[in-house]
Amino acid sequence: MQKDTVVNTIGSIMLDPTGGNTSTVLKNITDVIVVQADGTQTALGLGGYLDIGLLDTMEDLFVNFIGALTFSIIGYFYVCSRGENKFAKRFIPVANNSTRPKDAPSETPEKKRN
Repeated sequence: MQKDTVVNTIGSIMLDPTGGNTSTVLKNITDVIVVQADGTQTALGLGGYLDIGLLDTMEDLFVNFIGALTFSIIGYFYVCSRGENKFAKRFIPVANNSTRPKDAPSETPEKKRN
């Protein structure tokens, strides 16, 4: 899947020269010039505006949505079963206080006061 796309029309409120919230559209883009910090200008020569990452971002959002939906459904059935759902219990971390290193002191609060 190609993640970079050359487009000839873009629109955004960020392009509004007055700084307002008016959508501005640039049509028939034929080239983009990149200006570096030292003032060097380089024409990309791609025949339009290079849009990097939009498709990748949308794919990531879709994958995140599927994951959130899946775990929401599992959580819903867990709550409906009042915690008896064995499938959901596999994903819920539980503190295990029974395992203590052998060299750890086992002082009780009464011994600490003395």
